[in-house]
Amino acid sequence: MASGDAGVLRQVQALFGVGTVVGMTDAELLGRFLTRHGDAAEVAFEAIVRRHGPMVLRVCRDVLGDPHAAEDACQATFLVLARKAGGIGGRERLGNWLYGVAYRTALKARAGAARRRRHEQKAAEMVPEAQAKERNRHDFAPVLHEEIGRLPERFRAPVVLCHLEGLSYAAAAGHLRVTEGTVRGRLARARVLLRDRLGRRGVAPAAGLGALASSRNALAVPAPLIEGTVRAAMQIVTGRVAPAGAVSAAVATLTQEVLRAMTMMRLKGITTGLLFIGGLVSGAGWLTHHALADRPEGQQEGQKAVPAVEVPDRDEGDRRVILGTWTTEIVIPRAVDGEPQPPLRLEETWVITGDRIVTAQDEEALKVGAVHESVYRYTLDPDVTPKAIDLTEPGWGTFPGIYELDGDQLRISYGVGERPTEFTHDDQRGPFLKTLKRVSPDPRPVTPLFATAPGGSWAIHPDDPGGATDKLTSTIGGVVLLTEDSPDGSLQVTLAHPVDPGAGPRPEYRAVAFDEDRRRYLLEPTLGGTGGSARGGVRVSLQRFRMDPEVLPEEEIAYLGVEIVTPGALLMEADRAFERAEAAGVEVLPPPRVGEPFEFALTTMDGEVVRSEDLRGKVVLIDCWASWCSPCMAKMPGLKALHERHDGGFEIVGVCFDKDAEKAKEAIESLGMTWPQVLVPDDEEVRRLWSEGSMIDGLPRLLVLDRRGVLRVDCAPEEVEEQVVRLLGEPGQPKP
Repeated sequence: MASGDAGVLRQVQALFGVGTVVGMTDAELLGRFLTRHGDAAEVAFEAIVRRHGPMVLRVCRDVLGDPHAAEDACQATFLVLARKAGGIGGRERLGNWLYGVAYRTALKARAGAARRRRHEQKAAEMVPEAQAKERNRHDFAPVLHEEIGRLPERFRAPVVLCHLEGLSYAAAAGHLRVTEGTVRGRLARARVLLRDRLGRRGVAPAAGLGALASSRNALAVPAPLIEGTVRAAMQIVTGRVAPAGAVSAAVATLTQEVLRAMTMMRLKGITTGLLFIGGLVSGAGWLTHHALADRPEGQQEGQKAVPAVEVPDRDEGDRRVILGTWTTEIVIPRAVDGEPQPPLRLEETWVITGDRIVTAQDEEALKVGAVHESVYRYTLDPDVTPKAIDLTEPGWGTFPGIYELDGDQLRISYGVGERPTEFTHDDQRGPFLKTLKRVSPDPRPVTPLFATAPGGSWAIHPDDPGGATDKLTSTIGGVVLLTEDSPDGSLQVTLAHPVDPGAGPRPEYRAVAFDEDRRRYLLEPTLGGTGGSARGGVRVSLQRFRMDPEVLPEEEIAYLGVEIVTPGALLMEADRAFERAEAAGVEVLPPPRVGEPFEFALTTMDGEVVRSEDLRGKVVLIDCWASWCSPCMAKMPGLKALHERHDGGFEIVGVCFDKDAEKAKEAIESLGMTWPQVLVPDDEEVRRLWSEGSMIDGLPRLLVLDRRGVLRVDCAPEEVEEQVVRLLGEPGQPKP
């Protein structure tokens, strides 16, 4: 019986024995393969091979050129699937996973062939014109697939489905569980990224995208290849290894090499994460070293150029010699599938003025997936040995260091907590060593790659598909950033980082996005929590964020980032927002600083102005609330009783965030709130200034001032009465 007839007969027998698989999704087929046995599992796996085999074979053919080698790589790809099927996340995106494995498998096969050719004599032969054209196609086809592989997963998946597997937009949307418009938008964004990247690599965009379009004409997978692959896969599943003769020696070797490389990638990712976490828990050295500081004064959101500061004519000696523009080289080792690659060399610029150091990196930094830029205030003490330098980053504090000037070379070694005594470097815990070369005696303007935020930011390029898992975007300074899609077209981001309960106050993290112009957008927090005990008492904090597609559509997100924000940095942001509010004539509360005077003047709903200076001699509670906030409303009877018991020595100022003034009035009247009430206007910009300038990011918010007008407590509702009574009873307080 012919091989093709045998395959048809087996499908007919399976239909009556285990049922049809027509119409089943990738996730359903994979689930049946993993949970069933015998014919049911075999039919499911064969359906997967028939569905995705043409795309896999095309990718392997594009990379390798040799049809026979491509068939071996295609078979090895599906054997890898048979071994790894249980660990695939997002099974509905099986085609995208197979594309990545096919490309890596073909690269591995090509590397092996190249090694073999080095041991053979190179023959110069004339080739027919048709073969020459095919060879020219394969000259840029690997580049095309490399760039497709570098696309963010959300852009790569529709390219694979629509351009490589020939699905319609509607069918691709069903696979990805998004709208058809989202698929179209992501494809448009993917084409723009591919066009730019191919152009930078010397491939004519028309040729590259034309090859992408021609890939829809997928290669037919020979029936014997399908049958042999399915048979070998089932032998692997039942016996864990395929017996001799089930596949060729070349396919068996290639499969094992790919599996080993994937395991090493996984271990590398786990090890890297543990190293980052270990460094974070043992000290904030690496983390703070790579944090970006606040935007230099005068720079607006999105503005790139940082003007050099005027050099004050004040000091001589080292304080003047150190001025100027310096550069240093950062060497980053690289490897692809375990094969060492030429290292990436980045240039970092340090501009040193009279009291400030601004650091910036060149565009090549985007290729490694992370950008580190900083602004420091600094002081020198050249009279000690070794000479001392202190670098102060707003929101982080001071990094004590030492320095050495030798003509046009400057060495700086700085640490966390303790001042180094030698010029040494430890990238995990510090100290950190910089060897700089002067390129100009004048401080030149520098151009940061991103509009940074106070306290710091890692801005990462979403080129990296994530290594071991497509959803893992990057691990940055001990913070793991994961992305996933939402049916409404928004991007969901989860941040995970270790928390050491004994480490004292810790910084906050938030997700940010950048468009092509590198304008910064904050993602909306959705939920968060802490859990998952680990060795040494370390716990993991999870925070989830969402990018509103109305603000920045997912297809327009060019970069993602993780910002580290300390309390000091948040206050700096709030101060700037408060200054903007004052300049615009908008009344807002000042940023809350416990232990400092809290000055305000707000117009109430009755048109009266309530001023902090007029309330001296009273304990004052500022209650930020809304009628739709259940905890806010639940505490109101207790506040009313507290107000009535301490009438004369205690006052409440309500700040209502209702958008509907009538609803606010109804709540005030029904609950008998007799104290002054301020209504925050229903204006988006005004409310943003309240949120940023007054640091009100949640309700209820309760601030308690003592009789001198000093903010004493920023407390929870259940603590209000205790704090008010305590302050009322404090001796030495002025009386009304």
